Amino acid sequence: MSTLGNPCPICHGGRKQAGITSFTVDLGFGVVVVRGVPAQVCDLCGSDWIEDSAAERLEAIVERARWKQSIVKVANWPDEVRSFLPALCGQELNRGAPAPHIRTDDTNDTEKKAARWGAAATKSITKRYRTS
Repeated sequence: MSTLGNPCPICHGGRKQAGITSFTVDLGFGVVVVRGVPAQVCDLCGSDWIEDSAAERLEAIVERARWKQSIVKVANWPDEVRSFLPALCGQELNRGAPAPHIRTDDTNDTEKKAARWGAAATKSITKRYRTS
């Protein structure tokens, strides 16, 4: 493969070209994943390099997730950048909306279980979440 233009410093056989990548960081208490980040990507080995301007935005996204102590934060690059300013002002979209695949026990179900298992189980039942 030709290395004319912008050769890859990792594999020395490919060329860096404009593309997109996913950026992942482990915060220790959670994970942040940003998909669709503009980057230079090697056409042979797939190594990627994120531009400085994109890296600054990624740092802000990670810092916001760290501040909110998100367990898992998955974002798509154009959407996250577009919503970045409103989110900083506390106007985050879907605020307080539960994840679509998780539901809490409804009141009737909780009352039935509490009556069946006794009052001691009521606290754990009300705090428990289950997948549907």
